[in-house]
Amino acid sequence: MANSSINRENGFQARDLPPKVESDFCRRLRYIGRILEDSNYFVWCCSPIYGPGGSVHVYYSRWPRATGFGGWLTHSEIAHAVAEDIAGPYVFTDIALAGRGLEFWDACTVHNPTIHRVADQYALFYMANRFEPCADREQAIRSKRIGVALSNSLYGPWKRMDFPLIDAGSPDSWDEILVSNPSFVEDRNGSFKLYYKGVDRISWEKSHGNRKYGVATAGKLEGPYTKYAANPIIDLSVYGESYECEDAFIWQDVEGYHAIMRDMGLFGDRYGIYMRSHDGIAWGDPQVGYRPSTSYTREPPNGLSREGRFERPQILFRDSKPTHLFVAFRGGESLGSTAAVLEIRNSDSDE
Repeated sequence: MANSSINRENGFQARDLPPKVESDFCRRLRYIGRILEDSNYFVWCCSPIYGPGGSVHVYYSRWPRATGFGGWLTHSEIAHAVAEDIAGPYVFTDIALAGRGLEFWDACTVHNPTIHRVADQYALFYMANRFEPCADREQAIRSKRIGVALSNSLYGPWKRMDFPLIDAGSPDSWDEILVSNPSFVEDRNGSFKLYYKGVDRISWEKSHGNRKYGVATAGKLEGPYTKYAANPIIDLSVYGESYECEDAFIWQDVEGYHAIMRDMGLFGDRYGIYMRSHDGIAWGDPQVGYRPSTSYTREPPNGLSREGRFERPQILFRDSKPTHLFVAFRGGESLGSTAAVLEIRNSDSDE
């Protein structure tokens, strides 16, 4: 494993392309099927957790089909559904979070949920934005920020903060344009890490990229979170200017830190990337985290954008061990988008 962050700003030099090696994580995946099919809504960003009685609760982004697939940026809300079995069926129960109106930072779309149990409460991290009526999509994109809602119950009510936990950076910083895709870790030393995607102005104006990852830390769940001075900590452009990643889910165990995220060009845009770190800051070379969806399911081609790729990976844990991978997946019976579930087997030889 490398001892330096993947980060040009820290003086790290360009690297040769890593070999296309499948991670152990990838080899252990087995496809179960789609969940949360809804002919009225696009479904995305599905984050699972076990409830006190053993039911599986999921928090997922949804927005009306009438707004088009791009409506996630302007009309998304976070819904809550419950199932007795991981494969479903899942029953919608409530809207956990929606836009609060223009007097708040999370005024409009609410997206990217990731749910965590922290001590005796639940923390639902999310991305939201704020833009004036009739504003163009650029304003909606540039206003993306990261926040958290807290509750003593998975059914709410959810208490939100009046300010984001992570704001965009100062002019000319690596995260000047936007911050999104939160991933939360309660560190074993008692501190809290919040990982997030950022985009700088120069690459945004050039190609609406290059997406990189940073981290912020706090001594309390509610913050304040302090951005790591040497961010970004994951920058795949060291392998080539066009390589980037997003949708990271990061967790810690006795072996260190693990990350599963969506590839954007390194191995191919239908792949996932898996990475490891000893400290959550310096990350080793990427490996294949998951293969294109066609490696797991025999669904016929659907001709939709993003066809064949899993996005927004989130993990379900049992007794602190990852057991299932939940992903967003275009297609389904109504040719929209759904969530899907893959089992993380104990070994790649399990049947």
